[in-house]
Amino acid sequence: MKTLLYSFIAITTLFLASCTPNNPQPNPSSSSSSLWVAATSFPSASGNHPTGSGVTLTKITSMITYNSDLIVAGDFTSIGGIVAHSIAKWNGANWSNIGAGNFLNSKVKDMIVYNNKLYFTADKLYVWDGTVLSAFNYTYPNIGVNGIFGSDLHILNGELYILGDSYIYKYDGSNVSIIIDPLGSNNCLGDLNNKLYCGTNDGLYRFENNVWTNVNGITTSSPKILNIATYNNELYALGEFNSLGGLTVNNFAKYNGSTWANVSSPLMAYIYTNSLSGYNLGLNHLKVINNELYLAHTFGTNSKITSPVIKFNGSQWTSVGSNYSAYGGTVHSFNNNLYCGGAMGVFSYTNGNLPSVLGNFVKLN
Repeated sequence: MKTLLYSFIAITTLFLASCTPNNPQPNPSSSSSSLWVAATSFPSASGNHPTGSGVTLTKITSMITYNSDLIVAGDFTSIGGIVAHSIAKWNGANWSNIGAGNFLNSKVKDMIVYNNKLYFTADKLYVWDGTVLSAFNYTYPNIGVNGIFGSDLHILNGELYILGDSYIYKYDGSNVSIIIDPLGSNNCLGDLNNKLYCGTNDGLYRFENNVWTNVNGITTSSPKILNIATYNNELYALGEFNSLGGLTVNNFAKYNGSTWANVSSPLMAYIYTNSLSGYNLGLNHLKVINNELYLAHTFGTNSKITSPVIKFNGSQWTSVGSNYSAYGGTVHSFNNNLYCGGAMGVFSYTNGNLPSVLGNFVKLN
């Protein structure tokens, strides 16, 4: 009888184990069955600067890890219940300031870590070593304490490239030199095959042998390139264009160094852009995480996407999380969690009411 009882317990245990669903820890590769939730119980980003650099709902447009903290930046005057103008740091539980909380009167456009220091562009270029915050102290036009804000930052071959209003600068950690810009309408920087690329209002340009070369190929109108990222030895371009290299494309294409190609349709999505919708399409929407290309954006309501973020593994797109009803500005992996900055709600309408708001700073649950 005892043997029979033990056999019954063993069989029952195996049966129950086989019926228990897996409950893995959250990670950046979670599928669309996961939900986006508010990353913190404290108030999310709020406010916008009176200088008026464009009021958008996507108040968080850049995130980066520095000194074991998540640095969050964009266009806001408070976050997590503290006064913080456009930039703050979060350790996973608490918010704190970088420098004086109210030192900025304009939005932060981009951030990068170079030589163990954090650089970010706003009304000017700033540098923070984890303790001391200062303006990038060089007197070239449009940079540092004397200039107008720059925008994109990019590292290539150990040198920091700074995209200014009228110039592109190269900084080797000690000295600054100027690279003449392609057309004076620059938006973003990137690299492919060890060469510098610049996305402009008139297309994509490559810098080689101190000369800029237009690599658009045949187009029907000037392609506006707003964001570029290198993935699988190809340069992905996002912006406002309907043709590149003789191809008909939908605001999204890739370049292998010689020819253009269409990017497979992101789940039948339409890629919204500034001029078509007023949504904030700029830097940091594209990011490579764990060998997959992530796109944080706003997608057409007729698409199959119910998330502010989708990812591409080289052959197909997948929605990352679900229950969104707004749009994403940037995505970042921090402490084995995936975070999204933007304006998120719950994908549920009742009697025409708007969905509940999750805020500007969410994570994948």
